[in-house]
Amino acid sequence: MNYKKFAFIAVAAMAICLAGCKDKNAAPTPTDTPANTDTTQVKERVAATSDTHRFTKSGVTIHKQWISNNEDGTIHMFDLTDKNNFAEAMTFPEALCKSKARYGLKQNQFYFIKQSPKYRVLLFKDYDETSGDVSFLIMQGADNSSYQFRFSYSNLTADKVTISYEDGSSYVYTALDKPEKIELAPKFQDERPDMEGIVGL
Repeated sequence: MNYKKFAFIAVAAMAICLAGCKDKNAAPTPTDTPANTDTTQVKERVAATSDTHRFTKSGVTIHKQWISNNEDGTIHMFDLTDKNNFAEAMTFPEALCKSKARYGLKQNQFYFIKQSPKYRVLLFKDYDETSGDVSFLIMQGADNSSYQFRFSYSNLTADKVTISYEDGSSYVYTALDKPEKIELAPKFQDERPDMEGIVGL
């Protein structure tokens, strides 16, 4: 046999073997994952023919107040209890509430961080309420309205849901048994910005 031909066949065989044995680059497993983090991959979207999710009183529905604890001690909330108005809220850190108490900033109080007069929930699959997208209105026009994607949800049950963001992060949110009131945050910055942070203020 021709040695050049044999060498070519041997190199080709090695290349095929290496290609077949190539690492699949599996996603790394987090070593220090917070309890409310969900590492489950969100299923690929399946286009639904229905325009939007119907507001229901079913036990399994996204239309609740959903909360998740943050590492800094604050609590994040999505409030979808109103069929028209989208609300997102958060508690402030304890240290900030104590230092700004004179302005009326309260601990464990939910304050609005985002509001919209309208939002929509698109299901990933017709008649399956367990997963979908939530977008809120950012511009309303006579001919066209613009919505901004906020999050995807999956694994919805009566008391838990996995919420996923565009950056790929996912967190488990739990439903509140009793609704929490959301307030507008008081103005807690001093009138003179140059004096903010000075001891004694």
